[in-house]
Amino acid sequence: MMLFCYTFDLNKGIALIFYYYAHTGHRDNLDGVRRAGALLPRLESQGVTTKLLVNDFRAALAAKEYGVEGAVSIESINDIDLMLNIGDALFIDSSEELPKHFENFCRDYKKIFRLARDCDDKVQSKEELLFPWDENMQAIFIDDIYLDDSEKKDGMVLFYGDSDPKKELLEIASKLKDCGIELLLGEYFYLGYEDELGEYFTQMHEPEEYRSLILHSKDVITFSLQCAIEAKIAGANVVYIEKEKLNECIINVLKQFQITYFEKSDFQNDKFILKDSSKRLTKNPLKEHKIDFYIANKINS
Repeated sequence: MMLFCYTFDLNKGIALIFYYYAHTGHRDNLDGVRRAGALLPRLESQGVTTKLLVNDFRAALAAKEYGVEGAVSIESINDIDLMLNIGDALFIDSSEELPKHFENFCRDYKKIFRLARDCDDKVQSKEELLFPWDENMQAIFIDDIYLDDSEKKDGMVLFYGDSDPKKELLEIASKLKDCGIELLLGEYFYLGYEDELGEYFTQMHEPEEYRSLILHSKDVITFSLQCAIEAKIAGANVVYIEKEKLNECIINVLKQFQITYFEKSDFQNDKFILKDSSKRLTKNPLKEHKIDFYIANKINS
């Protein structure tokens, strides 16, 4: 028999909640939503009541595609305390500057986790900092759907990311023409951008097809680290292209997952077109890490 440990606010008589805050928006991405989609169902199965917080209604709608119902939209990280009650738990997945009253968060909430963004990220108060590159407790969240063997289809898919406000993809798209590449559009691509990109790709896929395409594509080119790891775990040949200068800790993650990577400034057609440049993982690093059990134990203790 499995026993679940629930934490209660004795003053209100209700179960306390684990809130996952994923920063989203038309200049950002949905990677935090995808990570939440991987983590929250696992926590729910361990008796933890969860709730996803995002910054816009499109992210809340997209969250349903990743298995998370009832996401709530708030303005920014500064509005988190409008949602939480004393004793709740919080996971911060955001590059925003922490609120000035962040120490109050650490005082009022039972447990705060924060996903590190930089190699030299430091604890700011009493939160627990989780590192994606930590070999002992790697904070990488991948949906279970990618862990099982899946049938692959021929064809190469490119996913730039969920947003491209400066139209940087358009600047390199001409070099990809006649290469037989399909494009997975971003959720936050501006109206009409699809028409500008259309002539350079053999097929355009809507954002809602993300999970299916990443799961079943044989070859994936992406500028998204989250997507690169998901595709690699799913068994695709993967090339990751940086949007900004890669730091050493991210390079180590790419090497661990055997993902071929390039700097954007090193763009050359023959390098970016996949030719079995990446092999299926012989050993899945994530199977040895139980970050969801770790978080659940911290919340329930």
